[in-house]
Parts: sequence; C-alpha cells; structure tokens
Amino acid sequence: TDRDKQGPNSVISYSLKHPSDLFTIDPASGELFSKRGLRYKYTALDSSPENQYPLTVLATDNGKPPMSSECLVTINVVDANNNAPKFEKREYFTPVLESAFIGQEIIQVRAKDDLDFGINAEIEYVKVGGNGTNIFKVDKANGWITLAKSLDGNGRLLKQYSLVVRAIDHGVPPQQDQVTITLVVTGENRYTPVFTALSYQVIVT
Repeated sequence: TDRDKQGPNSVISYSLKHPSDLFTIDPASGELFSKRGLRYKYTALDSSPENQYPLTVLATDNGKPPMSSECLVTINVVDANNNAPKFEKREYFTPVLESAFIGQEIIQVRAKDDLDFGINAEIEYVKVGGNGTNIFKVDKANGWITLAKSLDGNGRLLKQYSLVVRAIDHGVPPQQDQVTITLVVTGENRYTPVFTALSYQVIVT
C-alpha cells in the first residue's frame, strides 16, 4: 500500500530484485507465478532448504523520484499427496483359537506409502466392514487386530469371521487402500500325536 493520495505517487508496480529462472511476478497485481513445474525433492527433513525458494520483491511507485520498498517472500514446495498407501498383502487369512482371550493380538496388517513424504506418508487403520466388526478391533496406529469380545460370549460360536480394514493417509485429500482379513476359528490343540503300535519291526533283505 502507499499512503500517498491518488495519482502517480500511489500507483505501485512490482518486480523481482534478482531475476529468477523459476518465477515471475505480475507488475500490476504482485502475483507470483512459476515459469515451469516444480518438483518436490525428497529429503530427511520435512522442511528442507532444497525445497525453499527465497525471492525479494520490490514495490515501486511512479512518483518523481520513485520510491520503493522490498519484502522477502519464501516459497515452500510441498509434497503432493498423489500416491495411496498399499497393504503388503491383498488379503489375509489367520486362525483364531476359540479360547482366545479379550485383548489377545491376532494378526497385524500393514500398509506402506514409500512414494510420498511427511504427513502424506503417515497412515492410520480403521475397520469399515465385515461380520467381525463387533468382535475384533484394530489399532489405528500399528494395524494390530485384537479380540474385543469373547468368541462364544453369546453362546453362538461362528466358524469364520471377516473384517474389512482401511488404511488412510493424512494427506489432503486423503488417499486410501483396503483389505479383507478372514479369521477362522479353530479348536485348541490339546492332544499329541500317538503311534498306532508300541513298537515296529522291519525285516530288510
């Protein structure tokens, strides 16, 4: 802004103090534009100098003599959330002992997003379907499926349950993947194998 009254002294034009190969500025509006596409550079830090572009913008009036001021603008290139997390398997099968206790860990499902960075690669897990949603729960942070209710708590023991789990990243907009876990209820292994005879004799010629 310019506190001068209307006239040439209050008309402002914008420019870059140092010419840039990547950016240009509209002299009338002060809007900054990129001359070409910018690619995010993957680094170990969420905020890295490699993804920052400092620009010094000059605001100059049309007075005689012209007066100007400058401002530092830092452009941060951030990772676009253009990749969905992927589960390590397309489906999971696991046995569950009918005597399993509440809170027992059954199976861990895991998804990864190796192509995104920062919050775009942070994943949480939620259950979204299946006849086991009331029996099992999923840890949203690590994907562990645990028993939430006794398998025969209502006197009716099913032989098989399914659970649909979704992996959702924290990007905007969020990306997701989902998988079905089949949980087969089995009896406890109470007995050791037994030979049908106490001893065996074999004749070799």
